[in-house]
Amino acid sequence: MKWVIVMNKANYSKQQITEALIDLLQKTSIEDITITSLVTKAHVSRNAFYNNYQSVEDVLKEACVNSFMNATDVAEYLVKKGCPFRDAHFIVGNLVGKCVNEDKFLQDLTLSEFKEQSGLFEDDIYEVLHVTTGMNKKNMTASPKEEIVKRYIDEILDEIK
Repeated sequence: MKWVIVMNKANYSKQQITEALIDLLQKTSIEDITITSLVTKAHVSRNAFYNNYQSVEDVLKEACVNSFMNATDVAEYLVKKGCPFRDAHFIVGNLVGKCVNEDKFLQDLTLSEFKEQSGLFEDDIYEVLHVTTGMNKKNMTASPKEEIVKRYIDEILDEIK
C-alpha cells in the first residue's frame, strides 16, 4: 500500500519557501535574497509568497519561531537566574522533548509547564522566547539584529549615491 501525505497548498508553499530560503542562505546573505529569487528557487508563485509573507525577513522570522533555535536562549536564561549550565541544558532538553512529543514549540508552553521543570521560570521567559529578542541579542557582523541591518542598509545607500 502506498501512503500519501496530504498537505494543503498554503503549508506546502510555506515549506517550499522556507527550504528555498535555507538553501539560498548557504550561498547568499539575507540582504541579497529577493522575493523573485526565493519563489524561483521554491518553485512557487509570487501569489503563494504574498499569501503567506510580506518580505524575505518574514520567512526568516517564521523559520526561527517554528524551530528550537531559541532553546539556547532558554538555557542562558536559566544560567542567568543561577542555574548551573549542565542543569539548564538538561532542563531545556526535557522541555524540547515535551514539545516534540506534543507537537508544539517552546513559546507554546504555559508558565506552569515551564515551572514543572524549574521554579526559576517566570513570566519574563516569554520575552526571551520572542523571535526578535533572540535575533537582537546576536551582535555579530552578519547579525539579524535590527540596528546592524539598518547600519548595513545605510552603508549601501551611501555607496549608491
